[in-house]
Amino acid sequence: MDEVLHALYNILILLTGFSAIICASLAAVAITNIAASSAIAYRDDKLLLAWAFPSGLFFSGLLMVLMGWT
Repeated sequence: MDEVLHALYNILILLTGFSAIICASLAAVAITNIAASSAIAYRDDKLLLAWAFPSGLFFSGLLMVLMGWT
């Protein structure tokens, strides 16, 4: 039973790390688009940044806690 819990914990760490990378990538795209000042999608990029940046911070912090870095 201990091996199953350890495997599930490792899977949780992998999924959290993957989520942190995806959110960081989305935030980088939104920042780049806002800096390029594309007027067509400016509102959408601000909304994407407002969602992706805090989510990326959350998943990064959760990953640090799960891996014992804090």
